[in-house]
Amino acid sequence: GMGNPLSGLACNTAWSMCAVIDQNGNVVTFNPNGGSTPADMNFFQVDNMGGGLNALSCAPGFTVCVAVDNQGNEITFDPGNIAAHTTNQIDNGNTLNAVACPTSGQCTAVDFNGNVVTFDPASPSGPTAYPLSMAYPVASLACSSDSQCTAVDYSGDQLTFNPNGGGSAPTTISSTTPSNGGFSAVACNSAGSEC
Repeated sequence: GMGNPLSGLACNTAWSMCAVIDQNGNVVTFNPNGGSTPADMNFFQVDNMGGGLNALSCAPGFTVCVAVDNQGNEITFDPGNIAAHTTNQIDNGNTLNAVACPTSGQCTAVDFNGNVVTFDPASPSGPTAYPLSMAYPVASLACSSDSQCTAVDYSGDQLTFNPNGGGSAPTTISSTTPSNGGFSAVACNSAGSEC
């Protein structure tokens, strides 16, 4: 078993496979429809640098999943072959606390310092971190497409932005403070019309 606090979950659209991550750098894949015994689960430690995995996102098709850690690393893996994972530093040792992958060729991650990094998980070297216009650390991130992401923070702010493929600073689409309390998660429909 994992025995550590779980920090992320993603499932394919057919609900035949899920991946879960924990704060000790482990990934477990399993069939959520029952019948999964420990022998049916795939368990693998993908981050043994003490970074702790904080967030997980899998692109449509469920062959590209990305987890992010406390040391600025992204870990890309195929849930069907976790052992072939790759690890790359994308944010110079900063704590990455959210990630969203709207396509298999683009993921966007945010760090605890309010920066955003957009990268191609197949070739993640050298992305630039750009500041987001948010007063508090981002709690959660959802990207409905490669041109629209929504971040929410712990004070109740929302920022919808175009990550611009990471090639330039993100551009704001909308920004509101709709909550008197803080947010801990966000999800958006695929059209990006509702979050």
